[in-house]
Amino acid sequence: MITTLVQIKLLEPFSIDKAQEIFASTAPKYRKIQGLIRKYYLLSEDGETAGGVYLWESRKAADHLYTDIQMIGKNLFCRSMGRNHL
Repeated sequence: MITTLVQIKLLEPFSIDKAQEIFASTAPKYRKIQGLIRKYYLLSEDGETAGGVYLWESRKAADHLYTDIQMIGKNLFCRSMGRNHL
């Protein structure tokens, strides 16, 4: 198993309510990712940084997702978090 941590500085702070709404709307997408055991959503106390902790079956599974995201311009997660670019 491998664990990865992703943190994204948001363009504007999120309230807890806004973060919960966005996290709930994106959760089904992560259930379909092969090799992903669990994802924990993160939001900093000041609401300026969001992200996730991912638990993977293997390094290969993690690398596959991150390579796919890089190939599509890293926009998949950023758009869901209120950003259009990195």
